[in-house]
Amino acid sequence: MRKHVIFTSIFLLLSTSGLLAQQNAGVEQEFLGIPKADSCRRNLFILTQQPHVAGSADDSELAVFVRNRFETYGINAKIVTYYVYLPYPKSETLEMTEPEKCNFDLNEKGWKWDKDTYNSNVVIPFNAYSPSGDISGQIVYANYGLPEDYEMLHKLGIDVKGKIMLVRYGRSFRGIKVKVAEEHRAAGVIIYSDPADDGYDRGDIYPNGPMRPWSAVQRGSIQDLTVYPGDPLTPGYASTKDAKRIPLSEVTDIPHIPMYADLVRQCREASEQPGRPRRTP
Repeated sequence: MRKHVIFTSIFLLLSTSGLLAQQNAGVEQEFLGIPKADSCRRNLFILTQQPHVAGSADDSELAVFVRNRFETYGINAKIVTYYVYLPYPKSETLEMTEPEKCNFDLNEKGWKWDKDTYNSNVVIPFNAYSPSGDISGQIVYANYGLPEDYEMLHKLGIDVKGKIMLVRYGRSFRGIKVKVAEEHRAAGVIIYSDPADDGYDRGDIYPNGPMRPWSAVQRGSIQDLTVYPGDPLTPGYASTKDAKRIPLSEVTDIPHIPMYADLVRQCREASEQPGRPRRTP
């Protein structure tokens, strides 16, 4: 009897699920029929026409645009102002001092037919919430910068204390890579995009294909979202104007060691010396 009841319950559940699936399929098709390609293309062009770093004037203009768009769709939308702790980079330099001097060119390559690659409003390569600092030290390569990579270095007898870790993007969030490096008492981190993961080793690069061109740099945040997301100074609640804010010294979700966003693989000195070989993609 018990087996019969269970079987009946499962049968009813499957029948109900099948009915809901049919209903949902109809709703899904109706929903997918609403967007128009031309409208999506036009909106995307407007949203990506200018760099719009959070808190900037361009970002504010886009917020108004999105609100107005929502209102035309019959959605009651409004803009709410929050006061958050946001970083804005001023300058960055990256130099190799040994075995030879190399001042790295940190600029991304522009394309004649793409005005956006020459836009002076493009933010310099950086990752948000990296502290300011001037550090120097030996470079230690740590693969993807995962805990097991540091375990391997330890087994090999390599001490990373005070070293600058060179790790590549992938297999974990960039903020975790910096967190793990700090836990192992490294002095800093350089994260780069490896062509084996997203560049010409995987396929044709832009403009001949969809893969990342060799000088392109990722930008993002290294905030430790596993601790808490959002404004570092108002954990767990909205960053309104009068919200209680914790001191920066008590913040636990941002790192204390500097990191560089990416490595554009070109030395200014090397490119200026005749007869010296240069790596090309």
